[in-house]
Amino acid sequence: RNMIYKFYDTCSLLLKVDNLWEDNVIMVLSSITLEELENIKTSVNKDPDVKFAARKIAHELDEHFQDDSYRVIIWNNSMMDDLMEANLPVTNDSKIIICADAYMNLIEPEDEFYFYTNDICCRLLAH
Repeated sequence: RNMIYKFYDTCSLLLKVDNLWEDNVIMVLSSITLEELENIKTSVNKDPDVKFAARKIAHELDEHFQDDSYRVIIWNNSMMDDLMEANLPVTNDSKIIICADAYMNLIEPEDEFYFYTNDICCRLLAH
C-alpha cells in the first residue's frame, strides 16, 4: 500500500495546530522547524496565540514521539552542499526546503509526497 507523506514548514504547521494528525498520513518535519517552534515558545516578540500554538504542537509531538505518526529529518552540515548547488540563500526556509527534498528522495517512488507552506517566500524558493 502506498504511503502518504506530508511535509510541513513552520508556518503551515502552526496553522494546522488543531488538526495535526490524519489517518494514513505520516507528517514529516525538519529539525529546523522544531528549532523554530522552540524559539517561538520563548520569544517575547511573538503573539500569545502563536506562542500557545507552538507550545501545543511541541506537546503533541512529544506525546506522539514513539508511535510513528511523524518523522523528523535532521538538518546537517552535509546538506549545505545541496543548498549551495541549488543556489539558495542560507535561511531557515531554504534549509527546510533542502530537508524536504532530501526526505522526498528517501521514499519509495510509488509513495505520495506533499510539501506544505503558507509562507510566500518559502513557496517561491521551493518552486
